[in-house]
Amino acid sequence: MIVGDDLDMLRNVLSCTENNAGSLRSLLPLAESLASGNACRRFFNAYFHEQHARRGILGGIGNALKIFEENGYSVTLGIEVASRPRPREVCSVPQDMIVALLSDCSVHIEVFRSSDETQDVFLEDSTVAHHCTRVLNRGHALFLDGARDHVLTWSDTPYVSLVVTRQTMARHLAVRHDSTTGNALYATAATQQLSRLQHACDYMAHFGDAALTSLLQELTRHAAHFIRWKAAEALLNVDFDAGQRTVDQLRSDPHPHVADAARLAWTQLQHESIACH
Repeated sequence: MIVGDDLDMLRNVLSCTENNAGSLRSLLPLAESLASGNACRRFFNAYFHEQHARRGILGGIGNALKIFEENGYSVTLGIEVASRPRPREVCSVPQDMIVALLSDCSVHIEVFRSSDETQDVFLEDSTVAHHCTRVLNRGHALFLDGARDHVLTWSDTPYVSLVVTRQTMARHLAVRHDSTTGNALYATAATQQLSRLQHACDYMAHFGDAALTSLLQELTRHAAHFIRWKAAEALLNVDFDAGQRTVDQLRSDPHPHVADAARLAWTQLQHESIACH
């Protein structure tokens, strides 16, 4: 089977796959077949070199190259440009995904699972425990559950993998735990896009004006709770009245951290308003 047929088959399967939690698991054999095939391997290698040459320094394109998107799924090349010793930190997986190894090497993936199912809330007392260890060789694939899996990955050599990801986010925070103790360390935005939105809200708060009010109001309805709050903070700086109304609304936000922050901010705003009169 030639590479075009292989990719068309993957695209067609994804078009018919229900976009719900865990549905990718059934595609493991297909992912392994693609990763082990010489035609696909040559195509992915050529695609990597083409994109690398077109965009210049690899650091400018991150660690993933998109091949295509279909029906709420994304197919990319995952790229590690250097060998990596066993990391100290375990990172949560934000989306359901399949990782299939394309390179002729061994990649160690340790899967940890949390003691609770709380999502998008950083709890300092949360812990993870080792669940299993997989050593992937070329043509091997692993399904990772975005709702509960945390991983650490390392290899003695650089490698390229085929990654099929469900675009719907299971969680918007990437929570880090110590790989030895299992204790929580810190949390960051789960994707580069969310991180950029955080910085954009900070920028608008410091340098924006009232013309950005409608954009910030839209961001206060973002799916990620920390983007909603960042946008509300920025809104108070560019349009105070609109910001006050938003803080009032966020007191009933479904995320406990946003609701708590909004209630505290609302109380402070009321005290400041009384003090000014």
